Amino acid sequence: QVGVLLELRRAQSRMMRVLQQRERLARFVIHDLNNPLAALILNSEAILRDEHMSEDTRRELEQICDQLLYVNRLVKNFQDVAVSDVDALPVRRREVRVRDLVERVLHRVRPSALRLGIELTPVFDGELGRVSVDPDLLERILENLIHNALAFAPQGSAVGVELTRRGREQWRLAVRDQGRGVPEEDRAQIFEPHVSNGARRARSTTRGLGLAFCRMAVEAHGGQIWVEPNLPQGSTFVAEFPERPTPDA
Repeated sequence: QVGVLLELRRAQSRMMRVLQQRERLARFVIHDLNNPLAALILNSEAILRDEHMSEDTRRELEQICDQLLYVNRLVKNFQDVAVSDVDALPVRRREVRVRDLVERVLHRVRPSALRLGIELTPVFDGELGRVSVDPDLLERILENLIHNALAFAPQGSAVGVELTRRGREQWRLAVRDQGRGVPEEDRAQIFEPHVSNGARRARSTTRGLGLAFCRMAVEAHGGQIWVEPNLPQGSTFVAEFPERPTPDA
């Protein structure tokens, strides 16, 4: 029994070394990807401002920009999900007018939606003013949820983005699509890392990193996230935050 216990401890030690090496490698790869990705995105956006560019070239360059932004989101999500078992996701709160933040994300994402033939329709609760959140994390939560919806929404449909107050202590962010929906048996695991959502017939198969990040970031704020049916067709991803809004300045 002592011999077996010693062998188990040695195996555990070897496993811990492998996990630490994997984590260090992930950090190095992500660090080395960040700078060239940022440069490619900035240069592509600068070229798009050329008014003399042909429409065919513009459309091709816009597709390149979309893919670069997708890879950039993937890298950031992987960075946070990869270290989730080691470090808590830091939340740097400050008072923000959440409607302004949502409108900023919609402005950034709308060109991609229009190229897919999908309309973004925001609905804002006039009673919701300033809240205490990490604005960078909240932008990424919303951006991931919108891009997830765009991946499954049919052409010619709309993706709804709703911002509402829930009583005195909570506020809610919801993203609705009119896709095929998420089967009830899959709703509990869809936020797990590396769970494929391709069964919903997305335009491209996803691997769950975006939704896994959303759950981490929402829970780091003390909130919760879930998916429910968007009747008569589609899904609604709901993120609820237990954060009392403060009056508008």
